[in-house]
Order: sequence, then structure tokens, then C-alpha cells
Amino acid sequence: MTTQDFIEQCENSGKFNEKQMFQICKGFRQGLTIEQVKFYAKPEFISCQMEEIRWGFIDNLTMEQVKIYATPQFDDKQMQQMRLGFEQGLTMKQIKLYAKLEFDWKQMCQIRVGFRDGLTIEQIEFYAKPEFNSDQMYQILWSFEKNLTMEQVKILAISEFNSDQMFQIRKGFEEGLSIEQVKSYVNSEFNDNKMEQIRKFIKENNNISINTIKFLIGINCI
Repeated sequence: MTTQDFIEQCENSGKFNEKQMFQICKGFRQGLTIEQVKFYAKPEFISCQMEEIRWGFIDNLTMEQVKIYATPQFDDKQMQQMRLGFEQGLTMKQIKLYAKLEFDWKQMCQIRVGFRDGLTIEQIEFYAKPEFNSDQMYQILWSFEKNLTMEQVKILAISEFNSDQMFQIRKGFEEGLSIEQVKSYVNSEFNDNKMEQIRKFIKENNNISINTIKFLIGINCI
């Protein structure tokens, strides 16, 4: 079958809209084989999904790699995160860690960036969990990037804390506060503004004992 025969077959089937046909024809114009175009020339893929699959082949991904993300259940932005991962040299094992429907594309992005930046599998598995949204994942990722210890990261990596609260906890460690000092304001009932207020007080009054800090918090003097 020639490429023109295949294009006419797709057109005559009535299964593809104009945007889908554009992706099919563009694949051939860019030098893809019939096998490659056939792989995404399926009515269940909308045009933007077809585009991500096409780009995978254009960027010399193997059929095995493209198969990881070429499923209609993944939207085009999720597909893009997996494609970018392969293009950045991530392994199949690394991609499979986030090639899951339970992650939206923003969560996938934070996991991909972790691998790209050289975090260990242990560090990435620590935050690659559906209960953390992408903003929370970012705070945990950035904590590892800033060389916080696993013990320190565990204190902030709690899904009940929003990303702003996590930031205040991370900021405390970055400023050199001890674990006990940071723990004095690690409370899900404290919003990020309250945490910031306590953090700054501790930083400015570093010689005050933990018991005194807790007492002042308890009587709302901080």
C-alpha cells in the first residue's frame, strides 16, 4: 500500500475529522513510515494526541517507547511529559514510575524533573504519590534540590499541608533552624502566614528555648 492509498483509505472511512487527517498527512510529509503513521491513525486518538505520538517518532523514539504513552486514556499533556522524559534520556523504568493515569500532567512533570535533575529513585518515590498535588510535589522536590535530609523532608511531606505551609517548613530548614525549632510551628492548624510569623520570630530570637517558644505560641504571643 502506498502512502496516498492509505490517506485515501482514511478519508473514505469517514472516521477521521479534518484535524486528525492533518496529523496523518503531516506524518507522511515529515518522512514517517506507513507503520508509524498507522500506529496513531486511529479514531480513538484526538488530533492533539496524534500530534504527541507523531512527535515521538519524529524525535526518533522507538516503537517500544512510544507504546508507553500512546493510549487514548492519557491526554496529550500527559503524553508530552512521557515523550519529553524519553527525549531527555530517562530510562523505561523511570518513565514507568509516572506513566500512570492517577497522575495528571503537572504531577508527571514534577516527577520527570526530579529524574532530569538527578534525584535518586528513593527521593522521587518519596513524593511520586497521587495524594500530593503538583505544587506539593514541587516543594518536596525543591527540598531535595536544596539538600535537605530525608529526616527533614519527612517533616514537611505530609499531604495535609498545602504547598504554602510546606514552603514555610522548608524555609526554616534552609535558614538553619533545628528540627526541634521547625517542629514548633509544624501544625496543620497554622496557616502559612502563622507559620511564617513563628519562623521569623525563631530566627530573630534564636537563643530562646523550645519550651518558651511553645509557651508563647500557646498564649498567642507569636
